[in-house]
Amino acid sequence: MKEYTFTSESVSEGHPDKVADLISDAIADYIIDNNQSHRAAIETLVTTDKVCVAGEYKSSKPLDNSSLEKIIKQTIQDIGYDQEGFSYKNVHIDIQLDQQSPDIALGTDNFGAGDQGIMFGYACNETEVLMPSPIYYSHKITKALSEARHAGQSWLGPDSKSQITFRYSDINQPIGISNIVCSTQHDANLSIEEVRKEVKKIIEPTLDDYETSNIEFLINPTGRFVVGGPAGDTGLTGRKIIVDTYGGYAPHGGGAFSGKDCVKVDRSASYMARYLAKNIVSSDIASNATIQLSYAIGIPEPTSLYVYADGKVRTDKIWVFHCEYWRKPNKSNGAGGGVKIVLDKHISVSGVAHKFKKVIIELGLNPKLTPHSCRRGFITYMLEKTNGNVPLVASLAGHKSWEMVYRYNRERLPKERTTISLGEILEGE
Repeated sequence: MKEYTFTSESVSEGHPDKVADLISDAIADYIIDNNQSHRAAIETLVTTDKVCVAGEYKSSKPLDNSSLEKIIKQTIQDIGYDQEGFSYKNVHIDIQLDQQSPDIALGTDNFGAGDQGIMFGYACNETEVLMPSPIYYSHKITKALSEARHAGQSWLGPDSKSQITFRYSDINQPIGISNIVCSTQHDANLSIEEVRKEVKKIIEPTLDDYETSNIEFLINPTGRFVVGGPAGDTGLTGRKIIVDTYGGYAPHGGGAFSGKDCVKVDRSASYMARYLAKNIVSSDIASNATIQLSYAIGIPEPTSLYVYADGKVRTDKIWVFHCEYWRKPNKSNGAGGGVKIVLDKHISVSGVAHKFKKVIIELGLNPKLTPHSCRRGFITYMLEKTNGNVPLVASLAGHKSWEMVYRYNRERLPKERTTISLGEILEGE
């Protein structure tokens, strides 16, 4: 195969669209917290000196505008906006939230899917977190800029973007970086030469796996980026769905994540599809995997499952077994099929695109298989069974070296063993 290139982009927490995402998620978190009966579908628009919030919700606790305004202002302050045109101190807030439709509730109160749709998950062995290189390194650049700003480099503004073009020799075989585009908001007193010099100092260490001498750096190509954030461009929830996933390297079903509780399968099924793809790749049975799930509103189980790995559609028994175990009932303990969200908390496909806490999920387990998760990659969660088992916490010990605190079905292991590898879990006995 001839050498080719592929490009992905990332945006910082201060990008207008990501500001909208973070506000939507902060409100969704508030609705979800300590609320036994909840649903959230929150949309946000941000522009010069203004935040508009609309959407639907269901809540067993009071929801008043003054509490929501405090959450919105705190989110803006945490991002770092206190500048002319957009500041947490004086932003005008318009909140228009309405109750969830009772017709939709008919199908979702028992954890049926919140809507129909298609969702994709992807994983590959290019990076330690099993993400494609272009989006992985794009995220590293925007994260480095954000960390530098929060650490005291106040000349940096909250709004920034990165874009990186990788050279490939074959599928999942990156061999180098062709060019990097990086634009960041900055203090008006700095010259463009100073900005470019300082930005390059920040982002070069994120590329330590690659030779940088031949990379073309295009930093603030217009020559000036002082007016930024919502004062420079309007932001909307859900407008960075490619940044939030795989940077265009894999298919996307079209649904956004932010502002939604986990009954919304745009979010939860995308997380699960990513999780399944990581199961396949991290167990070394494929170098890449794409999972598609589809749903019907009100129905908990997927209406279809598609597995594509290493250039082939996989329909044989072992591949379906790897992917379907999570939604099959376990006859030994009576657990139902599908995914039941015990405590909704949000997580990130890319690892840095969202700022969330934990997810607690109850799964219908196949007794020979146990879920696993990645410490730095896609999903961190606790699984707690209600039949007396001790909670099982999973983590990533290293690239392709998955181990778990194994207290579930402990009889499968010698008493002196406290961990089990992913290969053992997937292969069973």
